[in-house]
Amino acid sequence: MTGLTHMAGGLLAGAAMGGDYRIAIAALAALVPDWLQINVPGGNSLAHGLFGHRGISHWLITAVGVAAWVRLISPGLAVYVLAGWGSHIILDVLSNGAPALWPLPRITLARIKSGGVLDAIIGGQLLTLAVVILLVRLLR
Repeated sequence: MTGLTHMAGGLLAGAAMGGDYRIAIAALAALVPDWLQINVPGGNSLAHGLFGHRGISHWLITAVGVAAWVRLISPGLAVYVLAGWGSHIILDVLSNGAPALWPLPRITLARIKSGGVLDAIIGGQLLTLAVVILLVRLLR
């Protein structure tokens, strides 16, 4: 999935959890798994060599570990980090798979082409649902 689809998934996860400023944390956390593999100097080669594409940053145990670390610093944000990061992993399971339950084998539920039409449709639907949830909360 593209970064925009991942961000929309994070927004939806954050909106479903509360709908305040912390949805931005979930949206940003949804981008971190790919960001770590692409932008950490030497990290992409090392991670790819050890774990393949969508490696350690795409494990649910890594998401839980990061959320636990965030909880030490800011308990109210940890669940949003976990929701956003988790949404990323779920979306990648739909896009040629991810090793979400490592050390178990890679999970692949679909083969949606990243950047393709279906990816864009899914991203649009995720964003629409997030906006609807936020508007319903706002109008109550």
